[in-house]
Amino acid sequence: MIRSDEGSVCYGDGWPTHLWNAFISKLEALADGSVAEKLHSFLNSELLNSDEIVTLWRERVRAGEIVHPQKRLSIDTYWLPVPATFISWSPGASFHRTMTEALASKEATLRKPDLAKQAKYYLECTLLRLHGVTFGPDDYIEDRAYAVTRNVREIQESFEKLERQRIADPKLGLLDRFGF
Repeated sequence: MIRSDEGSVCYGDGWPTHLWNAFISKLEALADGSVAEKLHSFLNSELLNSDEIVTLWRERVRAGEIVHPQKRLSIDTYWLPVPATFISWSPGASFHRTMTEALASKEATLRKPDLAKQAKYYLECTLLRLHGVTFGPDDYIEDRAYAVTRNVREIQESFEKLERQRIADPKLGLLDRFGF
């Protein structure tokens, strides 16, 4: 999380390297917490207010306007990190390696997650394959058992069709234009 070179979350998610390096340089000055909590603290801080990219990022995220409708700026060629508050199911939230394992867990039995929304989220993550992204043995995104479930199969074709249309659109295209 706290690197910006190839293989880092910054590089993998297409975030502006300059912004991420600015954030990383101020980690010690931010409130204690996870990287996500520190990113939220950085968003609400005055640190590096003279930095144009940091200022643009703050303006866009605070306004909830990640891409400005009238003007395109240098920051608009990137995906932007947006801090989000997550509330886990329990103080000692468990870790599941696959969707199959998570949906078979005690937490899922008690909380009854929306299976259609889970399938949509799974497909949104795995559609990266259409952009040439491959998942390695240490990536826990792809779950072949879950991919063949009814919930996923019912919407997979429409999701793939929509993503192929986005790829074909010259305004959108493949993610490789972001350096992937």
